[in-house]
Amino acid sequence: MPTIAGRHHILRQPTEIIDHIMSYLYDDRKSLLACSLAHSILLPSATKILLGTRLHVSPLIFSGLLPALIAPSVNLREGLCCITTLILDATEQPNTIFRCCDWNHAMSSFQTLRYLKLFCVDFGEFGNFVDLVCGFPALEALSLSGVMWERTGGTSPVGGYRRINRPFCIPSLDLNEKNAVDLIQWILAHDEFPPIDVLYIDAYTHKPEDKGLFRQFVGKCKESIRELKIEVLCADYERSDTNDFLGLSLYNNLRRLHLHNIVLFGGVPLVAPIPLRIPLLLSKLTSTPLEEIVFTVLIRYSRDLDLLDWNIINEHLSIARFPTLKAVHVRVSGLEGTTSHVLVAHSLRERKLFQAQLDGILTLEFIGERAAASEGENQ
Repeated sequence: MPTIAGRHHILRQPTEIIDHIMSYLYDDRKSLLACSLAHSILLPSATKILLGTRLHVSPLIFSGLLPALIAPSVNLREGLCCITTLILDATEQPNTIFRCCDWNHAMSSFQTLRYLKLFCVDFGEFGNFVDLVCGFPALEALSLSGVMWERTGGTSPVGGYRRINRPFCIPSLDLNEKNAVDLIQWILAHDEFPPIDVLYIDAYTHKPEDKGLFRQFVGKCKESIRELKIEVLCADYERSDTNDFLGLSLYNNLRRLHLHNIVLFGGVPLVAPIPLRIPLLLSKLTSTPLEEIVFTVLIRYSRDLDLLDWNIINEHLSIARFPTLKAVHVRVSGLEGTTSHVLVAHSLRERKLFQAQLDGILTLEFIGERAAASEGENQ
């Protein structure tokens, strides 16, 4: 029978050896937790693997961790030093405001954090958002989707905005009605404008001064944007406003354009202007490296497709205009009753987008409860 000293032989190994042994348990959280409780020597290795390099939690859980983050133990500090990506995701916790009174001390524990992603987080006040993102000492990338707070009305704080005092990038930015003006002003306040890769515009304003702000913003990010998603319901269909607000002619390196929520419901006043917007938006597009265009179309019946002028759309989507165009993807949802997916697909392929079909770049996708059935119909 081995002696106690023999059984504890592993605990006398170098830290690197223990880390390597524990790495075999990376997908076994139960065993890792057991090891962390078994002996203090195993705790640091188990903690580092449990936390990993990517921490994905809700703001509610993260708030519960904040007291420990302000004064972390040695083992927790070692674990936090391994985290390079933090994802705060509130998609399943709507109407919950994320607050903290001591961001700076808590965030300073994340010495190696490089990438912060925020999904649907309600900060209550814009200052809470700024204090959070500026509190990470080594942040290099920031992605924002659905973040919100009480709108400030575009009023900048006394003394100016607190900024991230190092170069950083924004892989993905979602501008919506509740954050657009504040976010744009904050981003523009940085000495070095952060490159933005993906931009989702889900916001519209009737204020002339805000349109000028959007135009200034687009002028700064026009070279870096690779993917642009536009909420069509929010895009003004009048020529001057669309050009001023979206600045589609300015994006030089756009690879992917997504026109979202093309609602084609006949007789509905709210969506009546949409058929005018699509050809106009496409006419403004000048990015020659464009590779893919995505349309998300909401229709109830196949005849709703006739509300759009597809002849003009076909002209705008020609490979002659966009020589690098590789895909035209149409997502269809909202079909009611017995409306046949086959009929809609045939209409799009043979009549509406016949040129893209001939060029071999058209793909269709049906979304919703009846989408699965449509797969059999389309075969």
